[in-house]
Amino acid sequence: MPKMEDAANPGEMRVPHRRLFLPSLVVSSFASGPITVLAALLLIDIGKTFGASVGVMGQVNTSYSVAALIFALLMGVLSIRFKHKSLLLAGLLLMSVSALGCFLASNSMVMLVFYSLSGIGYVMVSPMTFAMVGEHCALEKRANAIGWIVAG
Repeated sequence: MPKMEDAANPGEMRVPHRRLFLPSLVVSSFASGPITVLAALLLIDIGKTFGASVGVMGQVNTSYSVAALIFALLMGVLSIRFKHKSLLLAGLLLMSVSALGCFLASNSMVMLVFYSLSGIGYVMVSPMTFAMVGEHCALEKRANAIGWIVAG
């Protein structure tokens, strides 16, 4: 895709986005949002499935948060070294692997490991959606784009 000069910021180059650019960022943001809420709502059923108490299965959200915290510290370095689109796709891939792994989990420990991958995926997806808005949208359209992403 050819780069063109940003009219709002002369001298700054930007890539014109396609029609599905913003909707795809909204969908990726939406896909990463309700994971912890759903896990909390389904905690009793998850505990029954694995024969574990609700308190033990409540640790899946703890593993998610710890993995997210540790990886969030690394994201500063990764976002400088790699393309934002690559990191966004990697985060979405990790969340997909996490969902599949949790679905196929044979015991609570396997689910704990796979669920923590979604925490890593979340800290990759969330900042990269906003970084891509800043990278690909004109200055006057950024507030609208971020509003749509947050609303999604």
